[in-house]
Amino acid sequence: MHKKKVVRRKRKEVWIGTAHVKQPDGKGVLGKIDEAIVNVLAVAADRSDFRRQVKKEVEALGTNLIRLKDVNSLKLRLTKHSIHEDVAKLAEEVKLTGQVAFDVFYTFKTDTSSSGR
Repeated sequence: MHKKKVVRRKRKEVWIGTAHVKQPDGKGVLGKIDEAIVNVLAVAADRSDFRRQVKKEVEALGTNLIRLKDVNSLKLRLTKHSIHEDVAKLAEEVKLTGQVAFDVFYTFKTDTSSSGR
């Protein structure tokens, strides 16, 4: 008698996090700016699935993922915090399309100079 192993798939839901990205050459999606912080949303089974999807899309933009923080399912996030109306609209879009979505990229230049003062 053989027992069949039951594989339970995790239910996918919308996840949200804040990505810190860096553009290696200053000639891509961020223009002449080096780095950016952006809220990102995706339909994922868990934290690692979310990270994998975000990393893939960030790299497709020609940037590198430096850090991904404040990662939660949107459902959990909404029990603790409110989100901006624009992010809520992005979440609905993500639910419908299954695509990773980025909010506004907040860019900044890394100051690598040392003034010696």
